[in-house]
Amino acid sequence: ILIGVSICSIFPLFITQIVNNMGVYWVHNSEDVNVPKEWKLYYLKDDRWNDFKLYVTDFFGVERNMYTVVHPSAKLSCDGLKLVITPINNKSIGILDIDLQVE
Repeated sequence: ILIGVSICSIFPLFITQIVNNMGVYWVHNSEDVNVPKEWKLYYLKDDRWNDFKLYVTDFFGVERNMYTVVHPSAKLSCDGLKLVITPINNKSIGILDIDLQVE
C-alpha cells in the first residue's frame, strides 16, 4: 500500500473524440478498501495535459458505493483522459467501474 501517494490512470482515445461524461463507481467495504481522499481529471489536447473543467453543478465527489459522474464545462474534444487519485492513508482504493461516454 502506498500511503499518501497519488495514483494515475491514463485512458488514451485512439482518435480525437468528444467527451460527454465520465463516471467512477467508488467502493467502500469498511475494512481496508475505501473511497479516495480526492480525485481529479485531466484531458490530453495537442500533446499537453489540461485541467478537466467541470460543469457548473458537478464536483469530484467520493460518495461510497455509488457512481460519481462528471461532465465537462464546455464541449470537449480530446485525445485522452488522465484520472489522478489520492488515497486515504493505509487504505486501498475501491473502484468497481469506470464509464467513459463519448460521441
